[in-house]
This record gives sequence, structure tokens and C-alpha cells, in this order.
Amino acid sequence: MKYEWIQEPAPAEEAIRKFADELRAPDVVARILIQRGFDTKEKARAYLKPLWENTHSPLEMRGMSVAIERIEQALANGEAIMVFGDYDADGTTSVALVSTYLQKYHPEIYPYIPDRHDEGYGLSIAGMQRADELGCKLVIALDCGIKGHREIEWAQSRGIDVIVCDHHLPGTTLPPAYAILNPKQPDCTYPYKELCGCGIGFKLIQGLHETAGRPLEELQEYTDLVAVAISADLVPIDGENRILAFHGLKRLMEAPRPGLRACLPQKEGALSIGDLAFQIAPRINAAGRLQHGIQAVQMLMSETLDEGEEWGRRISENNETRKGVEREITQQALTLIESAQWENRKTTVVFHPSWHKGVVGIVASKLQAHYYRPTVVLTESKGLITGSVRSVKGFDVHAAIEACEDLLEQFGGHASAAGLSLRPERLDEFTNRFENVVAQTLDADLEIPRIRVDAELSLADISWDLKRWLDWMEPFGMGNPQPIFALRGVRDTGSARLVGQDQAHLKFALTDGQRQIAGIGFHLGDKMSLISGGQGVDVCFRLVENHFRGQRNLEIQLVDVQTADSN
Repeated sequence: MKYEWIQEPAPAEEAIRKFADELRAPDVVARILIQRGFDTKEKARAYLKPLWENTHSPLEMRGMSVAIERIEQALANGEAIMVFGDYDADGTTSVALVSTYLQKYHPEIYPYIPDRHDEGYGLSIAGMQRADELGCKLVIALDCGIKGHREIEWAQSRGIDVIVCDHHLPGTTLPPAYAILNPKQPDCTYPYKELCGCGIGFKLIQGLHETAGRPLEELQEYTDLVAVAISADLVPIDGENRILAFHGLKRLMEAPRPGLRACLPQKEGALSIGDLAFQIAPRINAAGRLQHGIQAVQMLMSETLDEGEEWGRRISENNETRKGVEREITQQALTLIESAQWENRKTTVVFHPSWHKGVVGIVASKLQAHYYRPTVVLTESKGLITGSVRSVKGFDVHAAIEACEDLLEQFGGHASAAGLSLRPERLDEFTNRFENVVAQTLDADLEIPRIRVDAELSLADISWDLKRWLDWMEPFGMGNPQPIFALRGVRDTGSARLVGQDQAHLKFALTDGQRQIAGIGFHLGDKMSLISGGQGVDVCFRLVENHFRGQRNLEIQLVDVQTADSN
């Protein structure tokens, strides 16, 4: 794929130097901070040191007081409570967090995760029936429920109250829940709108904790779960999410819960959001994809390391199986697309009745990255066609799906990702409608994959001091991306080679004639001939720290390489 590099507009050199002097930071750090809106010493300090006390009061969230009062009533009366959540990493961490907290004060807490294949996404009648069987008069729905009208009405008919804690976009009408906690609902004045489902679960226990007069610091033990959910759900890592992620990563490094300790990557140095997103979240997701999401909750709620490791082993085995299934389906989907000759389409919609429902979301992400266009991957389940949608950066795919609402049985999600189900006879009409909607609304600029370069460097600019400042900008993720730098006109030293089990990665060292630096390009083995051809190249990269045999070295992690001056 050919990327266009976009250089971030540079502030005035005088402003950069003045700010760098104020902070005693490298000029390039001052430049990036100004570009990202942290253009005063006070703003920069608040960004570089996320303070626990700067989280917002939960009572500012619409419905919070009502939810707290109902839960306190249930605890006081000894009512059984079901804690219901989605089967993905956000939902299972939410259920583990709220269940663990409530079990400290009440024994009859029942975690519940719906079966992905039998019940599907979100609240289910089967789940409400189970709550009724257990004698629960209160259900706390996490990471789901904002469109659960039918299920909540059924629960009400059985005398069960439902508190919805969701972060997905509401529909035109809200369900008749006892209380709804969702900053995106109308008339909610909560200052931060981008919490994940587990983040809203955290605000709920924070509200309970504060109302009971307990110290806020005691809740730091739950931030590890929130950090994992933030990494998995691709919410922006700014504002309150940044504070929760920062303290969650710290907790994971200092005192992780047994179930997460079993999944932590073996590495030297600090943990990053990327470590959680690529090492822990896929394992948690694998439980719900191939077996049952309750396994992930049981792992996360493990009280001993032995128990956590046993659940971790089972879930890791599921994850390895998932990888094989995912590779096979991705190849099948690529073959379908190539045979259909869809070069001029704005969208990709592929369907096969036997594809595994649990991995179509991952396949959609891979196809989107390959063709760079809004993508829908569908399979068949219980007489319906169901699947996942992934968007390109900047395009609201949820709105495009909503324009097809009359053809769908169910849909929901975010601007960048969604899920849907429809009747088989409507597949062709949906495929054509979705293509037409996207063709009419997708800005041509969004069809071009771009890399935003924060600053150009020379090899002389790369130092441990720069890396130290970049570390203070962690955690990185959506909304706070790891800075990408460019080097121009450098050459390979002759050391370029392919590495990895399938020779997919590129190992190299670059020089400007005076200095050199080693680097690696993951899954960029196809760039071998370009980087080793002897000509000057331009590279864009992230600056990373490599640990090997007790040695620490600065290294560049390749993002893209092009012939010199081609951008």
C-alpha cells in the first residue's frame, strides 16, 4: 500500500525555542507539545503527569445518583444482583471489575456473559431469564443495553430493574431502564464523553465508593482492568481515559491481579498500551470468540496466581486456535474479493455462511487495512446473516449503517466500528445500499491512507534525552498517538536482512555518513529491496528502546520507507 506522508504544520521557530527553554526540553518535544495543544507550561505539566485527583465526579453523569441509590438498596436488602456484560475485552473486564467490587460487600453477585453464538451481542432474553431463575431483582448491564428495549421490557415484566452502563451511541429512543449511565445520551452533562464500557463501570463503583465515604485511592486496584479495556476498545487516550490508562499501567507493573499477571508479556522496561492491545486483549477476546466469555471473567477474577495461570493457559490455547481460524478465513475472503474484481468499489462486503462468527471482526480489520475502504464481513448464525463493520480513518461508518437501518434486524457500535444482523434475502440490497451510501458520503481525501509525521529529525537529534521526554508522553494510543518522525536521504549500511519465523520482518541499520542507528520493520519484509538497494531513502519511524542480553539501545521502528524525496 502506498502511503502519503503529511507533515504536521510547524509552529514558529521562535515559539518552539522559547517553549523548549521554559520546559528545559529538546526543541522537537516543545514542537510536538505545541502542535498537540499543550502550549503552556501548565498544560504541558498536566499532560505529562496525569493526576489521579483530576478524574471527574461520577455524580455529574446523568442517572448516576439514581443508580447508586438502587444498588445501595439492593445491598441493604440482600438482593441478588446479576452483573451482565458483553463477551469482548471491554465487556468482560467491566463484569470482572464491578463483580469483584460488589462481592466485597455482598455475596450474591452473579457475573453473566452471553454466549456469542446462541445469544448474540448485547442484552439477551436468555440472560434475563437466568436472572429471573436466580432470583435477581437487579441487573447491571455493562458495555451494552443502550438499545436493549425488548430485553429490558421483558425484565420489567418479571419485576427486575435494569441499570444500563453503556458507551455506544444511543438510538432515537432510550430503553426503559431504571437508570442509564452513558455520557453520550441526551442531556448528560458529564464533561468527558469517550469512556469505554469498563470506564463507565469504574465510574459507577467510584460513585458507590465516594457516597459511602471511602477513600478514592482504594479504587486504584481496579485501574488495571480499565487500562486493558481502553487498549482493546480503541477509545481516545486523552482526558479522563489518559488518567485511568496511566494509573492502570502503573498498577499492572507494580501489583497486577493474578489473572492479568498470567497474561503479561515477558519484557524489560515499562508496559505500554500497545502491549495490552496486542498481548492481553486478544487473549481475553479469544475466550468469547471460540469458547465462552465467562472464562475471561473467571480468569480476571482469579484470587490466586495458580488459578489465574490455569485460566490463562486455557485462554492462550484458545487464542492460538483463533489465529489459525482467522488466517484461513482472511485468505478465503481475499480470494472472494479478487475473483469479484471490485477494484472500483468504495466498500468491501463479503459473506460466507460457514465463517466463524467469533473472528469476523478481526478479518474485517485485516481486509480494511489491505484495501483501505469501509469493510463488512458477514457469516450466518441462527437463520440470520450477522457480522462486523470496520471503517477508514475519519469516516463515520455507524452513520452509513444507520442509513440502511430499514434493511437490518439489529445494529450498533461506533463511528469506526459496528456490528449488524439482517435477513438473508436482504443481503444483496444491503450490499448495494451500503456501497451507494458510502460512495455519496465518503470524502475523496479519506480514501488515501496517510501517515502524519510529527517532525523531521537528523540522526544527531536522536538521543536518550529525547526518548526520556517521549516516555513522559505515554500512554500512547488513539487521541494521543506515539510521535512519528522522518529521516531523509539515509542509506542502509549493508546489514538489511529478513528475520522472523516466516521472514516477514525487516532488520537493518541506517546511516547519514557520520552516524548510524539500527531499526526493525515489523511485517515490512516486502520493503527489503527498496531499503537495501543502495540508493538514498526517506523513512518514517517511531523511536523505541530495545533490550537485548542486558543491553539497552535506541532503535527506530519503521512505519514506512520510500525513495528519497518521493514525499
